[in-house]
Amino acid sequence: MKLKNTKLFLKEIAHQLMLNTCTEKHLGLLNGKIGMTIFFLHYSQYSQDSLYEDFAGELIKDIYKGLHTIYSYNFQQGLCGIGFGMEHLLQHQFVEADEDNDIFLEPDKRITDLFLFKEKKNKYLCSSDDIARYIISRYNHKSPGSLPIFNEELISFLITDIQRNKEDREINSFLIENMKAIINYQAIQINTSWILKETIAQQKKNLKEQGDSLLPLTTKDYICIGLDLILEDIQTVTSINN
Repeated sequence: MKLKNTKLFLKEIAHQLMLNTCTEKHLGLLNGKIGMTIFFLHYSQYSQDSLYEDFAGELIKDIYKGLHTIYSYNFQQGLCGIGFGMEHLLQHQFVEADEDNDIFLEPDKRITDLFLFKEKKNKYLCSSDDIARYIISRYNHKSPGSLPIFNEELISFLITDIQRNKEDREINSFLIENMKAIINYQAIQINTSWILKETIAQQKKNLKEQGDSLLPLTTKDYICIGLDLILEDIQTVTSINN
C-alpha cells in the first residue's frame, strides 16, 4: 500500500512541477529549475516515460542561459547548489559533458573570488559548508590531482571554518574528511544523492519549525518532497510499472 501511494504521489508531484515550469523564474537546487531537472530525470527513469526527460532538457537550456544572473551563492537556492546539481546529473549519467564544460567555469571562478572577498572584507555571503559541498562534488570520482580547480589555501580555510561549527556534526565530519582527502591528492568517491537528501532533510526541518502546514504547497515544497521520495524509493524500485 505504501509503495502504491508513493507512486501516485510522485505522479501528482511530477504533474504539478510540469505545470510550474513555464512560470518558474528561480534556478536553484531546492527552489527552482535545477531541482526540477533532477527530479524529472530521476522520475523519467523511474516511470520509464521520456516526456519528463524532454522537460528536463528544456530546463537545462534555461539554466545555461540564466546562470550569469544568479547572485546568491548558497547551496539551497544559489550558485553552489546549481553547480552541485549539474555534477549530480553528470555523475548519474543523465547528461554528458567534458570535465572542463562551460557550465562550471562561472561557478568555479565566482566561488574562488568569493573566498578572496571573504578574506579581505570578512563578510560571509555563503557558508563554508555550502561551498564545501560544491567543491567535493567537483572532485568526486576524478583522478587525484587531475582537477586543480581550487587552490589549497581556499580548501584549508573551509576546513578550519567548518571545524568551528559544533552543530551538524555528521555532515561537517563528512565534509572535512573529504576536503582533507582533496588536499592530500586522494581520490574521493561520494554519493551525491546522500548530500542532496541531507540538504532536503534540513529544509524539511526548517519548514516544520515554521509551522506552515496549512498553506498551499509551493514549487519548493514539491521539489523537496519529490526528490526525497524518488531518491528513497529508487533504491528498491526500478520501474513504476512493476
